[in-house]
Amino acid sequence: MGNESKEILLSRSLDQLNPFTNLDLDQVTVRGVPLIKFAQYDDQDAERTLNSLHSFDWIIFTSHNGIKYFFNLLEQHNISKEVLHHKKLATVGSKTAETLKGFGFVADFVPDVYDADRMGIQMLEEEQLNNVLLVKGTRSRSVLDDLFSKHHISYSTLTVYDSVTNQDEEESIMEVLTARRLSAVVFTSPSSIEAYFALGGTLAQKTVHLPCFCIGETTANYAHKVGFNQIIVPETYTLDALAIEVEKYFKEE
Repeated sequence: MGNESKEILLSRSLDQLNPFTNLDLDQVTVRGVPLIKFAQYDDQDAERTLNSLHSFDWIIFTSHNGIKYFFNLLEQHNISKEVLHHKKLATVGSKTAETLKGFGFVADFVPDVYDADRMGIQMLEEEQLNNVLLVKGTRSRSVLDDLFSKHHISYSTLTVYDSVTNQDEEESIMEVLTARRLSAVVFTSPSSIEAYFALGGTLAQKTVHLPCFCIGETTANYAHKVGFNQIIVPETYTLDALAIEVEKYFKEE
């Protein structure tokens, strides 16, 4: 690799025990910009759903934020988390299972491939599903809803968080793009790609030729849809695996 300084844009903050803070790369700087911000969502049906938690057999979490804001909601409504000890809990991956463990619970189901599409199919094959609660964000995909409807599985949804483009970071994105040192982009969700183009405008459009590292298949599909053509996805859909792919790419370059 030459002596020219390079920059990688990561679509989230570097201060969250992030593996990208310690990449073993010379002359490469990772710029972490949280393109999405999250907040508790005020679901009008939340109280009714939470008060009927006893009626659910399974509770499914498809994100770290879903778990975090679900437990926030329990606390806000003075509902003891002890009710969950009698439920089966599923998480979309190993990292979400770790988040759940931080609240004192062990996931009963983690899919072999960490995305909602494969999760739903594997659960149908391996588990007896009924009376399911899907914990979601406002921009969560409907893949599990659609699958359960198709197979006539009784389910309800609870939206616990909202995700919006982080307008506070527009200046940071423009600074990265105008410096013209960007050598790769790293995205952790389709919504982070949407936010990148919303904040970066035409300058962001000019970067679709760059290597684009995506945390999973869903994000990669969206990246392809908006014009990226060098898309790299790790075998395991985690941030740690994504960081390894970035290291490998720049060391071999």
